[in-house]
Amino acid sequence: MSLKGMVENIVGTDNVRELEGGGVLVEPETIDEIRNIIKVAAEKGYKIFPRGSGTDVEGKINSDIVLSTLKLRKILRVDETNMLIEVEAGTIVSDLISALVKADLFLPCSPTSAGFSTIGGSIATNAVGLRALKHRFMGGYVVGIEVVLPDGETAALGYRDLGRMACGIEKLFVGTRGAFGIISKVCLKVVRKPLFIRTLVIAFEDILSAGRVALNIVSTGIMPFSLELLDSNSLDIVGGSFDFPRGSGAILIVETEGFPDAAIMDAKRIMKMGEDGGALYLKVLENLEEWHHIWKLRRGIFRSVVYSQTPFLFENVVVPRSSLISLCEGIIGILRKTGAKSTVFGHIGDGNLHICFLEGSAEQISQASKELHALVKRLNGTVLRRRGRLIGRATLLQDDDRAQIMRRLKDALDPKGVISSEPVFML
Repeated sequence: MSLKGMVENIVGTDNVRELEGGGVLVEPETIDEIRNIIKVAAEKGYKIFPRGSGTDVEGKINSDIVLSTLKLRKILRVDETNMLIEVEAGTIVSDLISALVKADLFLPCSPTSAGFSTIGGSIATNAVGLRALKHRFMGGYVVGIEVVLPDGETAALGYRDLGRMACGIEKLFVGTRGAFGIISKVCLKVVRKPLFIRTLVIAFEDILSAGRVALNIVSTGIMPFSLELLDSNSLDIVGGSFDFPRGSGAILIVETEGFPDAAIMDAKRIMKMGEDGGALYLKVLENLEEWHHIWKLRRGIFRSVVYSQTPFLFENVVVPRSSLISLCEGIIGILRKTGAKSTVFGHIGDGNLHICFLEGSAEQISQASKELHALVKRLNGTVLRRRGRLIGRATLLQDDDRAQIMRRLKDALDPKGVISSEPVFML
């Protein structure tokens, strides 16, 4: 029997699709179906690549079976007393957030792609997001996890309430991109909804001026709820319609939160830093319409860049915050020297920027990418290629102590190599 026929016997014909270039996409509707698919793959020697909503952020990996958890979307419980939520892995992050809102609860980590990414994928990649500076990574909110292991058995790890401590082994499946097992359910700790949020938009001549003010904000002890950068090319691509003055090359979106008096005071201090830093435009967003509009622009950049513009090369750059100004100076210099055009946007308060080379010859873009990698290396940072396989991260992990430990764990949990490990390291 063909591979397609075998998986159709498990999930039905409507949940299987042949992929261009070979292999099949399978969308199981139950955890038992995931278990049976893995058992068949192990028996027949097929390789599986786990996938969430298929945003292609993590690239296309060679495999026989692309196993999507997108149809596992049940919200199993919202525990208002213990401030927990338990869901299936295919739940879209924005649906999870909506369920929390009804209970006056809040998930602090909000990936930029919340409207279409799954919670399982967000945990498997340890996603950050618009509040990364203050609330860090998605993995920090995982208290319990259920996974289907490479032998087809399930394991429930962590705890489902706050009355029983655990050893933390559930974190093995956070950020490892499904290499050790496929996430099927998660339990997250959440918090009460913020009392008050103040949102500012500040425009500057270029990303360097914006970077200096961003660094000044966090260096003075203010910890913004959000601190995001968008350059003018990013705004052009996403169709930004704010009335920014002529010559604006970049904007910061800054949010403060907490008790109203404290959040307003922090916002006033940030506005003064913007003025002192040469801001061309400063605005406090006064209504929900403006708030939704600016965050729609910010959340829309990645999809607009990746899908509409078909970028030649997309890079995710992370440097220590102390190197942020050198990074901004270096990016400006590289673009001027090579003649390549790019967008620059991201979580600037955390030293995490996304650079997408959009225009220029192959030679120009190749040279710009090489110089960017060299710059980030000098700044003790990391470059992760976001389009295609994770070449940058895989290369960095090959001679890393972490990689050797992860290979040992991979060999122990998946001796047959049923689940693809390419997203984490190249074996």
